[in-house]
Amino acid sequence: MEKWWLAIKEERKYFGMVTIVFLTSAIAGYFNGDSLIEWLKQAGVFGEIEKVVQSINSDPSFFNAFTTIFFHNLLASVVIIFFGALFFGIYPFFTILVNGMMLGTALLMTAKLSGENPWVIFVHSILPHGIMELPAVVMAAGIGVHLGTALFRRLLSFFVPARLEASVAEWKAIRQHLGPNLVVIVILLFCAALIESALILYGVS
Repeated sequence: MEKWWLAIKEERKYFGMVTIVFLTSAIAGYFNGDSLIEWLKQAGVFGEIEKVVQSINSDPSFFNAFTTIFFHNLLASVVIIFFGALFFGIYPFFTILVNGMMLGTALLMTAKLSGENPWVIFVHSILPHGIMELPAVVMAAGIGVHLGTALFRRLLSFFVPARLEASVAEWKAIRQHLGPNLVVIVILLFCAALIESALILYGVS
């Protein structure tokens, strides 16, 4: 347990940065949802969600809902981390930005259609599983950003040798903390999928 907290603590700068981006984009998505909804649809952002919903509706059992949600979110986290490392942190930054806007827009549209307070919708339908799922997404994006920027600094060190020692130390720390952080992400996604599957089964989510 201690090594998990230490690993999270070592990445807190990146997790904090990604959290700010997510919250800011979610607020922007809520207040600009009417103008963003069409752009998000055209960008195919809702397409993946629709596929998940269709898969669950085809077999609304707890096991199918759980495996569909868990493996979808796990794959998304792996992609965020991998492409974050590959494209210098740009992909996870953009992903977390879009996800925040999507959440804000979805809250706005649901509130308009149902007439309910958006805070009630958030607490009732999103928070129970989001309290696990959102930190996992933030962690994956933060790790992706860190890996991408660390790779950029390593490449830069080939042209600025004075930076090489710091880059080597950074990658050593990344290797030490990457495993524990990945374990935490998997546990959070597992718990989130359990909760969301139960909510779907009882018609809450």
